[in-house]
Formats: sequence, structure tokens, C-alpha cells
Amino acid sequence: MPQNDLIMRPIAGRAELDLFNRLPYVLNHEFAEPCSIPARNNYNPIIAYLGVVPAHRGNGHIDDLLAEGTRTLAAHDVPRIRASTDVGNVPMARAFERAGYVDFQREINLVWS
Repeated sequence: MPQNDLIMRPIAGRAELDLFNRLPYVLNHEFAEPCSIPARNNYNPIIAYLGVVPAHRGNGHIDDLLAEGTRTLAAHDVPRIRASTDVGNVPMARAFERAGYVDFQREINLVWS
């Protein structure tokens, strides 16, 4: 199977999947095809995943997506909002900087095979 084929597999309870399906696809109304992918986790207020499909990258949409995700979490009066990205994902790291996020940790995961 090609790497970019996605298969939906239930890995969470039905209520969790229902919640995920109700999340807004921010900015999608502006395009004929989806340009963002929502995601969340259950243990911290976190920007868990932001995605912009390749056809829409480089147009500044990530700043709007990050701002909307941050506003959504901040509306719940949380003490802090965390986010993370891979070390090599410089565009995302710069988006976090522009939005006012600060570095507080660096992590390297090593896998032995």
C-alpha cells in the first residue's frame, strides 16, 4: 500500500471517534479540497497536530490554523498550551515562534534496530 493511503481504524472508544468527527476543519471552506487535518489528545492542552496538504503549503495557512487551535484551547481557561514539532520541521517551529510559543524542552528519540 502506498504511504499516503490512509485507513481509518477504530483505536479509541466510539465517543472519542464521534468527538474527533465533530472537530472543525479550519479553513476548509476556502478551498475545494481539505487543507487542514484536526487532531487532539486527552492528557494535556496541546496543539497535537496541524497539517496543510501540499497543494496549500507556503501560503501562510499554518498561522491561521495555529491561531485558531490556540484560541480554542485558551477558551477553556487552561494554565498553559503546549505544542511540539520535529526538530527538522523549521516552518512549523517558526510558526510557533510567530504565535508567541517558547521553547521549553528538546527531545531526541533514538531507536535501535
